[in-house]
Amino acid sequence: MTSAADPVKGGPPGVVILHAGTGDAQRYRCLHLREQLDLLGVACGVREFRPGAGSVLEPCDLLVIHRVPLDGFLRRQLQGLQRRGTPVVFDADDLVFDVREALSFAAAIGDGWLRRALYREDLKGMSRTLEMSDGAIVATEALAAHARQRGAKVWVHRNAFSMEMLGAAQAASRARRPDGDTVVLGYASGTPTHERDFAVVRPVLEEILKRHENVELRLAGHIRRGDDWGALSSRVRSVPFATWQQLPAVLAGFDVNLAPVEPDRLFCEAKSEIKYVEAGLVRVPTVASATEAFRFAVRSGDNGFLARTRAEWREALERLVVDPEVRSRVGRNAYDDVVRRYHPATRAAELRRTLAEVLGQRDGRTPGQPGRPDADRSLERLAVSAPPPRPGGSHVGRAWYSLRYESPRVFALRSLSFLANRARRRGTTPSC
Repeated sequence: MTSAADPVKGGPPGVVILHAGTGDAQRYRCLHLREQLDLLGVACGVREFRPGAGSVLEPCDLLVIHRVPLDGFLRRQLQGLQRRGTPVVFDADDLVFDVREALSFAAAIGDGWLRRALYREDLKGMSRTLEMSDGAIVATEALAAHARQRGAKVWVHRNAFSMEMLGAAQAASRARRPDGDTVVLGYASGTPTHERDFAVVRPVLEEILKRHENVELRLAGHIRRGDDWGALSSRVRSVPFATWQQLPAVLAGFDVNLAPVEPDRLFCEAKSEIKYVEAGLVRVPTVASATEAFRFAVRSGDNGFLARTRAEWREALERLVVDPEVRSRVGRNAYDDVVRRYHPATRAAELRRTLAEVLGQRDGRTPGQPGRPDADRSLERLAVSAPPPRPGGSHVGRAWYSLRYESPRVFALRSLSFLANRARRRGTTPSC
């Protein structure tokens, strides 16, 4: 897909990363991957898949598809690439290819029926993308286990920070000012789906707040404070949602970062350890649920704390609240660990090995490097017809695309969603 904001100089890129425009996931899995490829000297283009926009996939040595549902149009293009020997790999940092588990999570957090119905279609499409791909790159071992159950060849490439994130974190750390004897426990939520995660630790937080009058709780982003804190309300503060550029300053205002995860839910177990990474960059210690990803990242008592039970949450928080030296030591260790293991250069070295395995012995070269004339035939322009330009505006074009390349059911659901959103903006109907 072409993108005026992201030109690739010097001819076709070695790697094209195709995404569906999914916010922070797109940033961590696509833009940060491009930064790592750049460190390897590999040409890379990041493209948004925009159904109905009249674009075709450009030629490349390797296509990475991040959370794009398979439809009829994309299927034809992937078939064309694969006929020419171009490997196609699916990428995910959430369990978006397990329809049952993801839908169960969506229902648990209270999504309406129409949102769930559309989500189901997207999940089914992403499951088909995984099945059609030559393999998958995922963010955690837990995700890898699920993908292997579907017969996929899988590589784990964990999330990493970017150099821009590192610069913002260093600036936030320099600007940090102690707030007297107050100890700030903080929970940052980037999406509206974390209420059930926070519920894991709330009872312990109430205990800590009652026991220590110098403790304050800050709830940042998409997490509701609620009106049921009683006498503790004056020490429970809401912090507005922050962009990723602003997040380091918010995290630097915490003394302890909280990363609870709802137990016994596979969708949550598969999530990455990025909350540890983000807090570690500003030298703030994290107490986290003992999921696979956090167990990989955290050595409990050294660079953070892991908690499996309410008693372990209580013990870890008590220790951090009463001992500033422990907070400082664990925060420093977290920073050192994150910079060592999650640096773009570290990930780039790992990525080099992963790419070598993905490409196998296809032509014995790294993507983006000059090859033999016969190997370069994969860079020829694909002879795939693109959809015609969108007629009569974006909504009409999207509807036409849905009818032709998705299904009548998806077309009907998207039409209902459009009408519901339009009515909601006018204040005439509740959310679906």
